Amino acid sequence: MRRWPKKREFLAYYLLYRSFGCSRDLNLGELLDRLEPYFGKKVSVSLIRRLTHLGFLYRKNAVDYRVACLEEVLDRYLDAYLEARKRRRGAYSSS
Repeated sequence: MRRWPKKREFLAYYLLYRSFGCSRDLNLGELLDRLEPYFGKKVSVSLIRRLTHLGFLYRKNAVDYRVACLEEVLDRYLDAYLEARKRRRGAYSSS
């Protein structure tokens, strides 16, 4: 994980997760139809790109996506956070 998601990114992901779940493939049009009323077209396209980069969406091909399960996303962030904490604490406790 490079960084924590911003509030807008996480809430856009959660909107998609609540709307579609994580068990089916979606095309780009379905994602845009769900996000555009709240974020506009340009921002929605950017959000989809960022959510894919952050691991909240999986890109199957040029137009098909799948929403990542909430538990899976949180587990990845928890693992990355705990690993970073362990590395930082190890640097200080070895003296």
